[in-house]
Amino acid sequence: MFIAYSLAGDGSNPERRSLEEPDLEDGEMLLETLMTEVCGTDVHLQSGAMGGVPYPVIPGHFVVGKVARMAGPRADIDGRPVQVGEILAFLDVHGTCGYCWYCTSGLTSNRCQHRRVYGVSHSISEGPLGGWSQKVLIKADVHCALLPESLPPERYIAGGCALPTAIHALERASVQLHDLVLVQGAGPVGLNIAFLARACGAKEVIILDHSSERLNTAEQLGFRQRVCTREGLEAAETLAGAMSDGRGVDVVFEATGSPQAIPEGLSLVRDGGRYIVVGQYADRGEVMVSPHRHINKKHVTIHGVWGIELRHFRRMIQILSQPTPTLDPAIWDALATKQYPLHEVGKALDDVRRGIVTKAILRVRASS
Repeated sequence: MFIAYSLAGDGSNPERRSLEEPDLEDGEMLLETLMTEVCGTDVHLQSGAMGGVPYPVIPGHFVVGKVARMAGPRADIDGRPVQVGEILAFLDVHGTCGYCWYCTSGLTSNRCQHRRVYGVSHSISEGPLGGWSQKVLIKADVHCALLPESLPPERYIAGGCALPTAIHALERASVQLHDLVLVQGAGPVGLNIAFLARACGAKEVIILDHSSERLNTAEQLGFRQRVCTREGLEAAETLAGAMSDGRGVDVVFEATGSPQAIPEGLSLVRDGGRYIVVGQYADRGEVMVSPHRHINKKHVTIHGVWGIELRHFRRMIQILSQPTPTLDPAIWDALATKQYPLHEVGKALDDVRRGIVTKAILRVRASS
């Protein structure tokens, strides 16, 4: 028997569950969970704001674990054999079919109708398929990666789901050297976008948030231009204008999850600029946007970002383990300071909802 925590999608607190170890089918593995995270997706899962979720679910879609049992041989994404006792991470997205239009001609397997996600689209009746659990079942089709010695589990989870999402966002934005970049939201996704935009050669990154605590974290991470939006956007408009000879921001990233951020962000991006919507993972209502004033007259390009794919997962591990002249992986260590034991997952979830913690890490077992 082992312990897991589930959400019912009705706003209630996580429920403690006792589960039996699953039988393994060919190619499957069972991990002892070392670390996982609590993120904004989990807040949406708790409230029931995400559609199509087969409640109750075991959340936690980014996990580091130690291989406890295997049913047959497995290799990681680089072809290295996986052995019992080794530490690995895995891509939370699996089950894409590989033959539908989206997987082949559309090259957008993140829209495959067969796509499944650990911690989100699996009911607890299917087994321990989420990280808020002492053990996690790894299906035969899941992409796994043995963690390099240069990548501590704490750093990997500090990057968590936010880093590959940010990698996808930067890919969609095509940030150019000396671009002026603005990020709406100083949570994990927003900060990861800011890290990567700075490394890509942005001349400056402006960060907006309504939380002074999160803006203080951004300052400690080296971001000089920060605006608290609690009182309005006038300061952001003034700052962006002063830094761009009045044109506005080249690239704006929305990483708030608030629908109201959309017209505000479109008002800040320059004519001919790019607006990247990253944070709208749950339907939280509608806002008024002027197709003429916000989009067409400004000749603005808008991209959505939905989930991640294997290339983003692979790139995440490279970034977190291999220093470059423009990006030191140790910067993510600064986000790994707030850790909770598994039995305090309810407190971690509440802290994330209230915005008083930048990154909530669940330490399930010691790695030794």
